Amino acid sequence: MRARYLPNIGSKGPRKMIAFLPKELNKIVAGDGHSISEAHSFNLTNIKPKWNKSLNSFVLNFQGRVKVPSVKNFMLAHHNSDDMLLLFGKVDDHLYHLDFKAPFTCAQAMAVALSSFDY
Repeated sequence: MRARYLPNIGSKGPRKMIAFLPKELNKIVAGDGHSISEAHSFNLTNIKPKWNKSLNSFVLNFQGRVKVPSVKNFMLAHHNSDDMLLLFGKVDDHLYHLDFKAPFTCAQAMAVALSSFDY
């Protein structure tokens, strides 16, 4: 499994993330992540936020689960889909929610969520 953040060159818009999740849990992947091919992985992208003119910012519908705006808030779905598979968002100063469903395992969901702190 790997998560990659794409640069926003010349833009102040939201971050863009791509995650590759192996379809087989027992598949051994090289440390550089390049052995995960598209045919053998779920290709996930963050759901793109929409611009809200009244708030003058990008927004996502977290359905009440996220309370605090943060660059770390994101939702992942299959490429070109809005069917949310993972939600990560800030609730309080040092409190975050992490919701996920298959194909994520608990460890994979946590790894993707933690990757947002390194970027």
